Amino acid sequence: MNNKMKKMFYRINDIPIRQKFIWIYIVLFLIPMLIIILGITIQLRREIAAQESSIQMQTIDKVMSDMGYMINSCFSIAVDISVDQALNEALSKEYANPSEYFKTYTDDLKDKTFMYATGYNNVIRVSMYADNNNLLYGGNIYGLNEKILESAWMKDYLASGKKTAVLTWLEKHPHMMDTYYNRISIVRKMDEFSQLDTEMYTRIDIEVDKLSQLLKPAYGIYFVVTDESGKILFDESPNQLLTAQGRPMFNSQDYTLDNTIYRYDYPLQDGTVWYLNAIVPKAGLNDVMNRYSGLFFLSIGGSLLISVVVISVFSRSYNQRIQILSHHMKKVEKGNFRLIEGDYGKDEIGSLIGVFNRMTDRINDLVNQVLKFKIKEKDLQLQSVKAELQFLHSQMDPHFLFNTLNAILVVSNRKGYEEITDIIRSLSRTLRYLIEWDDSMVPLEKEMTFIRMYLEIEKFRFRDKFNYEIDVDEELLQKPVMKLSIQPFVENACKHGIQASRNNGLLRIYVYQEKGDMIISVKDNGIGISKQSLNEILNSDSDSHIGVTNVRRRLALNYENYQFNILSSEGLGTEVIMRLPI
Repeated sequence: MNNKMKKMFYRINDIPIRQKFIWIYIVLFLIPMLIIILGITIQLRREIAAQESSIQMQTIDKVMSDMGYMINSCFSIAVDISVDQALNEALSKEYANPSEYFKTYTDDLKDKTFMYATGYNNVIRVSMYADNNNLLYGGNIYGLNEKILESAWMKDYLASGKKTAVLTWLEKHPHMMDTYYNRISIVRKMDEFSQLDTEMYTRIDIEVDKLSQLLKPAYGIYFVVTDESGKILFDESPNQLLTAQGRPMFNSQDYTLDNTIYRYDYPLQDGTVWYLNAIVPKAGLNDVMNRYSGLFFLSIGGSLLISVVVISVFSRSYNQRIQILSHHMKKVEKGNFRLIEGDYGKDEIGSLIGVFNRMTDRINDLVNQVLKFKIKEKDLQLQSVKAELQFLHSQMDPHFLFNTLNAILVVSNRKGYEEITDIIRSLSRTLRYLIEWDDSMVPLEKEMTFIRMYLEIEKFRFRDKFNYEIDVDEELLQKPVMKLSIQPFVENACKHGIQASRNNGLLRIYVYQEKGDMIISVKDNGIGISKQSLNEILNSDSDSHIGVTNVRRRLALNYENYQFNILSSEGLGTEVIMRLPI
């Protein structure tokens, strides 16, 4: 069975690319496309009813959600005003004169009333009513006079017996006789503070135009809102002019001829229940499907024709270029590295031809590059060995040994042998550390011990003219550092910087962490280095600066990423800074 499968796959590999494209088009596109079109046509009519229902429910849910947000936000405003103690006290206060009230109004009441009125898009007006003759009525603040108490909305509110009530009422048109506007308001009694004996109310007038936009027909659905008794509160034109005869009753039979009616309860926060009647047309997406079915099948036929043309053009493009590439590769097999001339595009085949040209063009250079790389690698190894040998030869400075022994001799003649023990011990340990040097990594603590012994010897030489400070982060003491990576800079600071200075010498060594790196700073207050000499030291690998050169070469061998710099000014001292990865 496995052999048969292999033979079958080999036969597939023998088929030309052009024929493969045709079979791919027929088997993987044309036949599945026809099956899918047939299945879609059958299934689409089954699912269209469910889609219609989903769209209708989403539309209805959105209307109910937006309407609830609009009304509930106005409830929140009424509550905020009622619990605003400063506002309540200002409305119930007895003012000595109009000037005192006017000052309170401009300083506090005006901003608050307009804040509530203008801070919400769903609110037309925020009005407050108070039984306080000391108030100057105006600016959304009114008194509880007989006209207000006899108004339709106030009577409806008092009759409801609720602290907070949603009122739908009719407001008379100011110019047209026997014509009224449809209004909706939230009315709440302001009695949160028992110490205030003034009767006060707040009325939040909701933007009816916004509610009208919510109830406008969408996807053929329009809405009628009724109260518990069946009276129409709002229909698709909530701002229509109403007469004094009152609101008409909702009669479902007037809508059921070509529509289906869905009724939803909508309870309000004051306990009132509204009913949202969704009028859904019976004619829906099926009618649209029937009207556009001819255009649908025409589009499918055109797509199939275009796909045939496109697949033919693409197959020819691939087939021609692959044949050219195959022809040239056979030439390469025979040793003829001739490039494929011409523009063959930027797609995968074109890129492959470009790679072929670059490969044949660089095949001879590749051998030379490999040889050069090997030579460079050997040269780097020789340079590393040379640097290590030079460093070993330069470790013991004859002047340093001579000066140290001479200082020991002078002190011995002057004071006997009392101070010789420690300095000889430090010198002995220092020499042993130098002799055992093998370019290995050592703990920072061991390296700093060697530096301290070395500095004690230098201090013995210079006496009161020299002092040093060492500050090392204790967390770094066990971190590995390159052996004898600091001593050459300490020696240079003593010999070239401090010794040549007339002032008392001070050498500071700091080792600390910064952003995951170990920072090593060696700083002296000696004579400094001229700008020309500093550039020569930093930019030269000659043997004239063997100490700096050796350390830099060893750093390059031991660390992939490091930073090295020398900062100096004549007469101001020198600082060597190394940044090493921990």
